[in-house]
Amino acid sequence: MDSPEQPGHERKRDRLVNETRQLIADWDAVLNPPDRDLYFEFEGEIPPFQTGKLDRFSVTNAWWLAELCRLAYTPDAKEAGRFWNREKPPRRAMLEGKTTFREIHSVHKTGNHASIYLGESEGSRPFTVLCFRGTSKFRQWVMNFTASPRGWEFIDRNRGITGAFVHSGFDIFFKRIWPKLHHKLLALPRPFVFTGHSLGGALANLAAVEERPDLLVTFGAPKAGNAGFSKLLDEIPHHRLINDLDLVPHVPPADPGAGEREFFHSGSRIFLGRQGQIVDSVQPGLDESLDPLHLLREAFRQPVPPACVVDHLMVSYCRKLRAGVGINE
Repeated sequence: MDSPEQPGHERKRDRLVNETRQLIADWDAVLNPPDRDLYFEFEGEIPPFQTGKLDRFSVTNAWWLAELCRLAYTPDAKEAGRFWNREKPPRRAMLEGKTTFREIHSVHKTGNHASIYLGESEGSRPFTVLCFRGTSKFRQWVMNFTASPRGWEFIDRNRGITGAFVHSGFDIFFKRIWPKLHHKLLALPRPFVFTGHSLGGALANLAAVEERPDLLVTFGAPKAGNAGFSKLLDEIPHHRLINDLDLVPHVPPADPGAGEREFFHSGSRIFLGRQGQIVDSVQPGLDESLDPLHLLREAFRQPVPPACVVDHLMVSYCRKLRAGVGINE
């Protein structure tokens, strides 16, 4: 016989289930906008990637790399056959006809993914783009927060650098995938361009220390290492883009008590303002005195994704850069 309290428990359970479903639907509507599957969309003729501007920042080049980073979250040839990807268009289908890029290699290792593209622009020599995918699996979220500093050691040269420390979680991911990438990369033509979004941006930083690229561009990347590690990137043309209220570039948070092991960014900092304008100053609208990890935790309790989450989406970077092509050059 049912207890008198059971109907009340059932109502509470049903209400919780419905609220959870609504929360997922509300977040999904924002995180998966209608244009999420439209890649390399541009009004008018698409401007080519400009290999002649690798020594300086180019909005056009940044837009191309942003689209490749967004494309990194789509299924490659290996992933396309899995049942949960059956309704998603394969990556190569989205490259053909719209771009001059060809995916040469796609590498997977313990949840990490990177693609190597061969780019060809009319009137210029071929070039190679190495693109790292950002966080897409639970194990990566766990490792993202494994932020203890670890002494940097080169893989190929089997030696460390005194005073250079890196994020231990990123270091583990990188050293699992890099050996599968490096020999493939060396067989392709220079110039080399390395890029990545979020976790992928951090991995691109580590890759740039192992094999110097001609250009390094990251989007919403967290800090990969300390000041000693960042100095290893000083001679590389390096632009890190931060979209308005994106909080991820502020993690790991500042920790003066860490001494020489405190994490810092490298490269030139480029902010994208609310309307996509290039803002070469402090990050607009962000109170840098707030703890970014606390804000991220609070974000996941909100009924809809707050701006600090939405601004981290790769589609948000692409929209603003597309609007800035030809204006912010």
